[in-house]
Formats: sequence, structure tokens, C-alpha cells
Amino acid sequence: MKKSFVIIGALALAALVAGPALAADVQFRGELRERMFSDSKVELNDDNASNVYHDQRWRLRTVYTVNKNLRLTTQFDVHDGKDWGRSNEIYPTYSASRVRWNLEWDRAYMDIKTSWGDVQVGYAGSGAWGTNFLQYNQEANRIRVRTKLGGLQLIGLYEKWNEGDAGVSISDGDIDAYSVGAVYKAGAMEFGALYSLQMDKSGSTTANPLSNGADELTLHEIKPYFMGKFGAFNLEAQLHYQTGDIDYVSASKASLDLTGLAYNVEGKLSLGPVTVEAGYAFRSGDDQGTSNEFEKYVLGQQNRNIKQNWGLLHILTNDDGDFGDLGGNGNFTRNEGGTDNGYKIIYAGLHFKPLKDLEAGVRFGFATADQVATGQDDQIGLETDVFFTYTMYKNLSYQFIFAWLNAGDYWRQYQPGKAAPEDLYSTYQKLMLKF
Repeated sequence: MKKSFVIIGALALAALVAGPALAADVQFRGELRERMFSDSKVELNDDNASNVYHDQRWRLRTVYTVNKNLRLTTQFDVHDGKDWGRSNEIYPTYSASRVRWNLEWDRAYMDIKTSWGDVQVGYAGSGAWGTNFLQYNQEANRIRVRTKLGGLQLIGLYEKWNEGDAGVSISDGDIDAYSVGAVYKAGAMEFGALYSLQMDKSGSTTANPLSNGADELTLHEIKPYFMGKFGAFNLEAQLHYQTGDIDYVSASKASLDLTGLAYNVEGKLSLGPVTVEAGYAFRSGDDQGTSNEFEKYVLGQQNRNIKQNWGLLHILTNDDGDFGDLGGNGNFTRNEGGTDNGYKIIYAGLHFKPLKDLEAGVRFGFATADQVATGQDDQIGLETDVFFTYTMYKNLSYQFIFAWLNAGDYWRQYQPGKAAPEDLYSTYQKLMLKF
């Protein structure tokens, strides 16, 4: 019965959204993605079995252009990350750690053009700013306002991450983010900076706000970036700096001062069909040696399980696959696992395009932890990725990645008996149809 109600509700919602726009210009865009994952021993020990599985996602985005000043965009996913062979029920019954819904209505927002700029209101994508470094992909209720002054673009943004006031008599359990930013373009160069204030009171209770030792997080963050093209050379750089505090109601808990830092510098040189890249990435960690300081850089608000887009190294910094269990601790993408220690990554790569429809390459990345506990080794390891992408047709492409992690002794403390970690081999395949 529940399934019937969900299907009827989804169809009714689609009709309500489409009904007022029947006279408008309607455009559809979408994709069907099929993926295959395999790895030899994700926990880096001989007792761990290999993993081989497939998943898929069908995404449809619909844009209703009501007139030149009004536009409505909706998007939904079907089988997003759902493994082959799982139940087709809308409500999944398998492990909560791999829950994937059959139908997710991800976005519904309007764009309004005015004489002075534009406004976006609704449930839209969040997390994109500047270069691809540490961008995350998340939907959020938001209001964005933009205006231009010559080559300067000014941006104001409000996002609601959690609502704790609605429908209760006493509550202060909201999570809100307020941001202002600017982007300046001059020829082949682009400069930008974004300041955000995140206020997290989601630990509050309806009976007594911030009681029972719950915390209140206040986080300030600034994210400047630069992108420029100088002939055949491209340069990108972005910095993330955080400061703030966690306050506890409990007298037995002292407040924590928050400081987080992350940055990336990358250069690419184009030599005909060959492109050479090199870069350095840093994300601060916390060794928990100082009780009143929290030095780990966090994505979004604290403890948010955000999917990250910066997948430079397939094993260490990629958010797809089962690498959240890497080495028994987790890789370096979200806000838990390996990210507690942060990272320092030096990387270099070579891209080669021998044919119009074929691109191949190799990338090496050497990683160490930023901060580790006393007696722990900081050598994360050396990763080598070999990859290629073949565009079979205009809208159909195939991607293959082979990755090898020569694991360092950083992982030893997470191994049975603190044995030396085993190396990891992994492959990734993706077939993508876009329309």
C-alpha cells in the first residue's frame, strides 16, 4: 500500500509541476550511467575478500521556460547508486549502509531575472565554488541573489540545512548558512572569494534548547580562488580557511576552538596532443593532542556526510566505491575516517589524446598525513592511476581506470596485529549515455 501511495504521489507532483507550464518551452536533459567497481582487498589485509559489483543511475532534468525572465527547473534520479541485483521495491530492505532509493526527487527551483540581476529560489544544488578542489555535491533549500557591475559579479546566498523550529513550541535546532561572494573576470583570468557563516544548533532539544550536553557550532569560512590561462599554461589555485567554535551547555565540557585549512595549486601545460599536470593539495587534520582545539578541516557543517567531487586519485580521494572502509579507517573524502588526520599530496600526471575520440593518461600521487597521533606513521602511500576515455558516439562514452595503492605504514595501526598493510588494486568502468 505504501508503494502505491508513493507512486501516486510522485505522479501527482509531476502533474502539478508540469500543469502550469504547458504553454511554456520545455527542455529535457538527462543521462543513464552504468558503472562497475572491483578491488582486491579494500581493508588492505589478506583476510579481506575482493569486491566486484555494478550500479546504475538514470537522471532526468526538466527546464520549463515560462518567459524570458522566468524559468523552473526540476530534477529526479532513479536507481541512484543502486547495486545490480538489489530489490526493486521503492522502500529498500537491505543494509542501511548501502540504502539507495528507487526514486529521488532532488531539485525543484525557480530562476527569476530582473533589471538588476537574478534570483534563484527553491531546492537546488549546493557546494560548487571556484575550482573543483573540495567541491561537494548536495541539495539544499536556498535563496541565491546575483548582480553584475561591469566585470564584477556579486553574490548573496542563504541556505537552510536543517529545520528544528517548525511545528514545535520550543526549539532552536536549525542549521543555517549565510554567504556573500564576488567573482571578477579579466580576459583569461578569474578571481573569486566567498565568505560563509554556518550556524549549527541541530543538537538542541524541543524541551530545553542546547540541553543534555548538546553543542552549538559557529563556523566562519573564506574561500578565495584564482583560475588563469597563459598561452599553453593553465594555473588554478584555491584556499579554504575556517575558524569558529563549539560551545557546550554541560559544565564538564570545555568549548572547542575550530581552525581548518585546505588549499590546492595545480598547473597544466598543453603541448599539442599531450598535457602535463602537476600540483599540491593540503587538508589539515587533528591529532587530538590538544583538547581545546579542533584543527581538522570539515566540509559543510560539522559531521555532515557530504559527497565530494574532487576525485583526483581514484582510491585515496575519490568518493565513489567502497573506499569509505579503506584500510579499516576510510579514505580522504568526507568528514570522517582518514580526513581526521588530513593529508599532504604531491601529484603529477600526463594526458595524451592520440585520436579525436580517445583520451588516455597516467597520474601519480604521493600522500602523507598532516597530523598523526604519537607513534603513528604518517606515510599514507603512493597511488598510480592509469585511465582512458573513449567517446564511441556523440552522446555515449566509456571510461576505464586502473588504480594501484602502494600502502604506507600509516595504515599499520588499523591492521590485525598491526601487520604491514597489503597493496590495493582497483578498477572502475563507466558507460555514460547523455541526451
